Amino acid sequence: MTHLMTSFCWAVDSAIRSETASNSGSSPVHSFASVVDYALRSSSASEPDLGTSRVPSFGSRVDYVISSSDGERTDVRAEGSSREASSVTGNLVRGFQLFSKAELVAAINNFSLQNKIGGGAAYIGKLLDGREVAIKRVERMISIKSKLAILSRLHHKHLVGLVGFCEEKDETLLVYEYLKNGALYDHLHEKKNVEKGSSVLNDWKMRIKIALDASRCIEYLHNYAVPSIIHRDIKSSNILIDATWTARVSDFGLSMMSPEPDRDHRPMKAAGTVGYIDPEYYGLNVLTAKSDVYGLGVYMKNGALYDHLHEKKNVEKGSSVLNDWKMRIKIALDASRGIEYLHNYAVPSIIHRDIKSSNILIDATWTARVSDFGLSMMSPEPDRDHRPMKAAGTVGYIDPEYYGLNVLTAKSDVYGLGVVLLELLTGKRAIFKYGEDGGRFGTFMSVVDFAVPRILAGELVKILDPRVGPPDVNEAEAVELVAYIALHCVNLEGKDRPTMTDIVNNLERALAI
Repeated sequence: MTHLMTSFCWAVDSAIRSETASNSGSSPVHSFASVVDYALRSSSASEPDLGTSRVPSFGSRVDYVISSSDGERTDVRAEGSSREASSVTGNLVRGFQLFSKAELVAAINNFSLQNKIGGGAAYIGKLLDGREVAIKRVERMISIKSKLAILSRLHHKHLVGLVGFCEEKDETLLVYEYLKNGALYDHLHEKKNVEKGSSVLNDWKMRIKIALDASRCIEYLHNYAVPSIIHRDIKSSNILIDATWTARVSDFGLSMMSPEPDRDHRPMKAAGTVGYIDPEYYGLNVLTAKSDVYGLGVYMKNGALYDHLHEKKNVEKGSSVLNDWKMRIKIALDASRGIEYLHNYAVPSIIHRDIKSSNILIDATWTARVSDFGLSMMSPEPDRDHRPMKAAGTVGYIDPEYYGLNVLTAKSDVYGLGVVLLELLTGKRAIFKYGEDGGRFGTFMSVVDFAVPRILAGELVKILDPRVGPPDVNEAEAVELVAYIALHCVNLEGKDRPTMTDIVNNLERALAI
């Protein structure tokens, strides 16, 4: 046990993780994009769109788009303007800026060659408010429809954000964030960068970090966006690098919603860039998420984790969660990845404020997903480490520091997760009647007060949920690691608790044992 504690130390697993721990995480959330987007927009419907990566400008903000399933024209009304943008169909689109052609043409000096960037029809421009943006010409009208439908649902720190658009009779223009350090392609292949010695050229660790950033984004598109997305044109010129040398995936001109779960392919004419196209996709016209790999309010059938651990009917029939330590650790990891996404990758970042086993739902594939954003708050700004407010949450899961000081930080979610980990280990409710198995006169106790001293005393095996059965040698090591993760999560002071990235990294280790 001492050896495990020493080796644990909240260290990351590799040089890359240690290099990027402050900027990056592991896998993002399961199906959070649309939920968080809806929750944020609903809570601020009467206020301007805040905290996103989209650049403010003097273009009118799009107020709404009504979806149309039959492909007919749908109008988009813009605040402060009598103009209406037509031909936008698909999903609800909110928060994008609506520009006039004259405004954007002026920003890029009438499509001046001096403003052109990259090999495509993209130009660097300066908006009236002084912000630099990348403005891209789109040839087909269907492109604006699909782009807005897709981009409105995607929120991730490794995606290039859409600022707004212009759609007039003879022109369709998209306005993106401008990323100062350009495309990966330019750093690797452009003579001027080779001659001056780009940071990407001179450092293997930087190259691997860029690969990791881009891979995390593609993973998000495939596994966690709702609906999932196949990019179809992954290449070095579509991987852009921002001022902090963080890589972000751009250009959704060819992107498609991924096939439904019961279909593993989608027949269609191949599209992409020569040299990057998946040969299987090119030869068979069959599109899957693996094509990108080559280039580089939902009903949850299985209910809540709480029900599997504590409801009598599940205990009697032998739930899969009850009978398998590996399944319990996987559920812990799934939920942790969800919270990590909220803290590190959502735009803006989110503090859930009510992490508990009844808010961790399990879908038909036994994947755990975090739910219920009723108490969620946008995370404090980077220059602030707390947010004073009256404590809210569920008894047994509330961070004692948050409850006592009314100071909210992301570490409050970490505490709630620690309680859930102890539930998974012991099978006890967050607040339970100690001695209830032996008589009527038990006293109420928290699972934290029950488990922590026993784990510290080396008595973990005595408090493990007997319904699972004794862990084998490998399982015992994994379960012990989870126990120490839980111990750190429920430290009284937030500063002594791990980050969600630390937790995810170590739960991945536990699951791999």
